[in-house]
Amino acid sequence: MYNFSPVTTRVQKLRDRYRETFPQLSIERLKFITEFYRDNPQEIGILKRAKLMKGLAETMTVLVEDNELIVGNMASTYRGATIYPEYGNLFLYDELRSGEWDRRTRQEECYYLAPEDREYVMSVEDFWRKNGTCARLDATAPDGLKEIIGTNVIMYSGKDMADGATGHFCTNYHKVLYKGFRAIKEEAQAHMAELEGRCYGEDAKKYTFYKAVTIVCDAAILFPKRYASLCRKKAAAAPEKRKKELLEMADILDRVLEYPVKTFREAIQAIFLYQVLMIVEGSLHALTFGRIDQYLGAYLDADLAAGRITMAEAQEL
Repeated sequence: MYNFSPVTTRVQKLRDRYRETFPQLSIERLKFITEFYRDNPQEIGILKRAKLMKGLAETMTVLVEDNELIVGNMASTYRGATIYPEYGNLFLYDELRSGEWDRRTRQEECYYLAPEDREYVMSVEDFWRKNGTCARLDATAPDGLKEIIGTNVIMYSGKDMADGATGHFCTNYHKVLYKGFRAIKEEAQAHMAELEGRCYGEDAKKYTFYKAVTIVCDAAILFPKRYASLCRKKAAAAPEKRKKELLEMADILDRVLEYPVKTFREAIQAIFLYQVLMIVEGSLHALTFGRIDQYLGAYLDADLAAGRITMAEAQEL
């Protein structure tokens, strides 16, 4: 049994900064998805979402903070949150309009939202009230639904019924670590090649699915490389010790998610960025890492046996 040591100075600094930073709401994703949906009305469901994910991976702000060894952010600011207008979130417009948002922020129960950002949020309200999942589900609900609303048989109210993305699940982290997205993309491309020339009925749906998979794989492969580039940029002006850390981080980020990982540290970075990507794309509240020991344990054991890491270093990671 390993006895945990007190946290390191690095970890304490990270904790202190996080706790002392008031959370902020970023509109970066809101702007991107609004423009994307307006410019691409012709795109069908899964291809639209796949291309959205790739666009976010290409353009969203990436952050590498002081003292970090593992990177990944979902918003454009430190300790920031983002907005998912496509999943409803209609309360945000109502609270900003009524002043409820400001009351909760003063009581430190909410997020800071800059005045100029509020103006943009309210400017796209009408678009998302008409194009979000709530509007789509409300418009397609069967007539029989009205008969059981309010009977406690179902949770739906008849209005604004799709105000959240899917959550409470665990994805295949093991496949990300042991296979990587390049191999997953190649597998999808092979299926597409088999379907070429006979894309009718269900086969057409399959082809579209595999095409979406290839686009998502491209997003996952690109995303870490943008962090790698930022690490190298920061390393150029960093003190020698931090420079060494940043260059090591860049080497890891150049290959994680694309290829199978080799070490415990690579594995941690890979699963964290994988989860960040899923959160950035679709909110996915209560997304769990699951039995992390089952897919990280082998990497830790191998690193310890090879002398690549100590338990103290592993604890800090």
